[in-house]
Amino acid sequence: MTKLITKEEAVINEVISINEKSKKKVVSYVNTTLLFTYWNIGKLIVEYQGGKERAKYGDKLIERLSMELTNRYGNNFKIRNIRNMRQFYYCFPIRHSVNAELSWTHYKHIITVKNPLARDYYINEAVSRQLSVRELDRLIKTNTYEREKSNQITYEEDKKNVDVSILKELYILDFLGLKLNYKEKDLEQS
Repeated sequence: MTKLITKEEAVINEVISINEKSKKKVVSYVNTTLLFTYWNIGKLIVEYQGGKERAKYGDKLIERLSMELTNRYGNNFKIRNIRNMRQFYYCFPIRHSVNAELSWTHYKHIITVKNPLARDYYINEAVSRQLSVRELDRLIKTNTYEREKSNQITYEEDKKNVDVSILKELYILDFLGLKLNYKEKDLEQS
């Protein structure tokens, strides 16, 4: 039996809906602003250092920035986070390459990845699958990009030689202690 909704309940539901949509917009706006603020800070530091990744005077700048900004704005400006801002700019020197669908915390994990193709892979995975930071971190720590790349190469080579049956999904079996490329018998034994 369907319950009829009164006009008053309909208005209440609509107000709730409007409020929820507004909250999402605000969160999105704040996230985007934060990302580009940190990107711009990273850019300024890199420009001050003359584009060098390591400069003796750059470390002094970072220490001074950290002290000044932490006193003024709080713990978001500790030395480590300012270094992350600099690395963020190094990894994404083109502002439009920053995907605002991801949070600063996502990016702090992504900038640890050295390979630009792998970084792009992790960004695409995080956005398309709406991964939490913890899920993204797991993908990075288990070298999912390298595994998928390795599996693709192996599959292409095997396809030329033999009819091979493969798994359609990637399974992370780190707890079994297997090396990156393992045989089916190794999997069965583990």
